[in-house]
Amino acid sequence: MESTGKYIQILRKQHGWSQRELAEKLGVSFQAVSKWERGDNLPDSGILLYLAKLLNTTADKLLSGGEAVSRKTNRVSISEEKEGFFSMGNMRYFFGEIVLLPLRGMNDYAEKIRSYLYDIAHDVDVTVINVDLPRFKTGDAKAVLRESVRGKDVYIIVDMGNYSETYNIHGFENHMSPDEHYMDLMRTISAIGGKAARINVISPLLYSARQDRRILRESLDCAVALQELYSVGVSNIMAFDVHDDRVQNAAPFIGFDKLMPIYQAIKALCREYPDVRFDEKSTVVVSPDFGGMGRNHMYSDELGIDLGVFYKRRSTTHMTDGNYAVQLHKYIGPDVKGKDVLVIDDIIASGETMLDVARQLTALGAKRIFVIATFGFFTKGKALFDKAHSDGALEAVFVTNASYVDKAVTESQWYREIDVIKYISYYIYCANSGYSMAKIIDPHTKIKEYFEKCSICE
Repeated sequence: MESTGKYIQILRKQHGWSQRELAEKLGVSFQAVSKWERGDNLPDSGILLYLAKLLNTTADKLLSGGEAVSRKTNRVSISEEKEGFFSMGNMRYFFGEIVLLPLRGMNDYAEKIRSYLYDIAHDVDVTVINVDLPRFKTGDAKAVLRESVRGKDVYIIVDMGNYSETYNIHGFENHMSPDEHYMDLMRTISAIGGKAARINVISPLLYSARQDRRILRESLDCAVALQELYSVGVSNIMAFDVHDDRVQNAAPFIGFDKLMPIYQAIKALCREYPDVRFDEKSTVVVSPDFGGMGRNHMYSDELGIDLGVFYKRRSTTHMTDGNYAVQLHKYIGPDVKGKDVLVIDDIIASGETMLDVARQLTALGAKRIFVIATFGFFTKGKALFDKAHSDGALEAVFVTNASYVDKAVTESQWYREIDVIKYISYYIYCANSGYSMAKIIDPHTKIKEYFEKCSICE
């Protein structure tokens, strides 16, 4: 039944039909077609001949799974399979049914992804399976899958930064750290037990991404984690705005995709502030430090506007809250007087450096300060941002929903959300069906098309 189902799916896609279109031609429900292709059922004998005629094949070939499908000795190289499909003449072999495994706090996220996937392709086959992650009284934990994922294309969805998730031990309520979310991920992979066709990790916030290089005698946590994930069978990892994507060199045989939400951020800014003008006389992009120049250069390049930077000199010995203390923070770049300023960063932790940037730019005569961040943690609360907003030093802070943001922050007057869930859904669809990631990873074409359609931001 499984080989027959795969053969039906291949022939249907060759004809360019969706499951629903084939079902209408046969006079059956599209759920029936879906079950055939999953290998749950075979077509009734009364339908089989008509189905074979529609697909330009024979009933015998359908029942045998087709010569091309059943001849598994002629498999292609592993490198070709890593691309998501292998060729069989003019056919493509697609990875199987998509299974979403949301970890703590990601159930709603997974349901939204499933909904978007159905919008993207009506015949996509998606299942959401919840993972039980109970803890023993001693604090030990385990992962339990309530349904089988054998032969499925599995996508584990984890938010390493969701500190709102808690557990109890010895009568104390503990908030989960990235370390504990990472261990939940490893437990889930262990529960799968090698039965899935592929294991993909959707981790918008890459674990220990800020500890990606060594200064003095330090650990290399991110590199070690990538090697561990490869060793337990993970095929692909997707993350947003990685601090330094060279860390992927630690595990060169794993698929590693870094997404940048530039298109989504620009669209959100235009919708919230339709009077923004992207030209050199009106707007400037400013990087909060030299480390973020690559990210800010992408924005200035796409928008065709000038780029400035803050020079940040850190101590090489004195450390505060895990970071080397800032000794000097000074603006270098084009005049910002009377202009809107976009300040882009990957992470807002406490936000003190970002607020210093906003106040210095305001003192230099900037018109409005818009901050764009992929991840917003606001570890010292929102009071500092409330004050900067009320003082006129900060117009708005745009943050993606790629990781958890406290409700008190999301309800603030200065907070704006950048929705990236649809972006993740497109990624999953391409990863599952073997399509190129180029247009997803490089937003240039989408930004150009958006500006052509939208006369607001020119």
